[in-house]
Amino acid sequence: MATGALTAIDAQYPDATVQMIEYGTASREFVFDLPSKTTCIEMLNIRFSKKLWVRNHIARLIVSALLLKLIPWPSVRRSLASRNPWLRALVQADFVLSLSYGDSFSDIYGLQRFVYVSLPQILALLLGKRLVLLPQTIGPFKWRICRVVAKWILSRSAVVYTRDEEAVARIRRMVPASHAGRVRFCHDLGFVVPPKMFTPVDPPLDEVFSHRPVVGFNVSGLLWIGGYTRDNMFGLAADYRTVVRRAITHFIETKGATVLLVPHVNASRGEGDPIVCDEIFRELQQVYPGRIFTLKPPYDEREVKHVIAQCDFFVGARMHACIAALSQCVPVAGMAYSGKFAGVLRSVGMDSAVVDLRRLSADEAVAALGSCYDSRERLRSVLQREMPVVNQTVRKLAKECGFETERVRIEVNTGCLQEK
Repeated sequence: MATGALTAIDAQYPDATVQMIEYGTASREFVFDLPSKTTCIEMLNIRFSKKLWVRNHIARLIVSALLLKLIPWPSVRRSLASRNPWLRALVQADFVLSLSYGDSFSDIYGLQRFVYVSLPQILALLLGKRLVLLPQTIGPFKWRICRVVAKWILSRSAVVYTRDEEAVARIRRMVPASHAGRVRFCHDLGFVVPPKMFTPVDPPLDEVFSHRPVVGFNVSGLLWIGGYTRDNMFGLAADYRTVVRRAITHFIETKGATVLLVPHVNASRGEGDPIVCDEIFRELQQVYPGRIFTLKPPYDEREVKHVIAQCDFFVGARMHACIAALSQCVPVAGMAYSGKFAGVLRSVGMDSAVVDLRRLSADEAVAALGSCYDSRERLRSVLQREMPVVNQTVRKLAKECGFETERVRIEVNTGCLQEK
């Protein structure tokens, strides 16, 4: 999503100064390979830990912002804020843009995650910055405290974008009537991330794609372990591991396809996809020699997108793995664990490609995946019609936000939730 945001900004304001704010123990620089250039972005770190005394702790920064609001003289406020590099970066910004992981401005992942992504937005608003919520899934909010905080943020944001058209009316009911026009629809930023040529050694792509059709299959490490609580956190109707194994077998045995396992979250532990894909590959490669492969990291978001483009069909439980396929007109079946899948796929005419794991039994889920596969040419034609409009819409996002100057800061909620 960060690459998509930078791509959209660069399309309209190539000379804009961009800085990213993330959670982390140290500042760093990160290189982004955009369509028009390679750019090095400073990642300014804030903290979310027990070490409340550090100068860049988010709680300390918020207290400082509250105290600054009590000072009636703007010049004095600016002078005091400039003494803290993290506050200075925000004060100097014309806009602060929030991504919230794309779906974490909600409490579906728990209260801690909601607090984690909300605090930087609160900080920006307390400093009087124009906050823009970039296209994302907003809500649901089951906890009363989360609804109150969300309404406070949404009501004070300069623009709020949702990637679900049907959610616009619901979000508008959360803000004052005079602010309803600030809530708008825009497609996910991942649609404009450009692919980049990538030739992996393991497995060789010529071997993988020598046996058509090829089904790209993204297995979510998060769902595999049962969510962050490890106890079926998302309330799936059937065991996810069972559905995955049976679906892969179905594609190979019944549909005559080759399956390429595609990790999309490349963490080496926890919810990372590569560990799970390796486990499945070791389990099934002897049963189906030459019919199942797994893509081995390292690769970046643009390189994996290049590989996905070569698939004949794609199954994904990670939203942005699905978007990588959709944006290249590869027909998709989304293994949904939350409502975000329906909103994003509906926005590109792919309502029928949502396989809702919260409602379907294992038999029903495998049958639904097979049905999507059988309809892949029809789905491809829908995507070929929709994608030019989608790309144009996202690339115009920065201009629609009303950026009037050439200095922009982006607030990106990344980093490690387990930071101590």
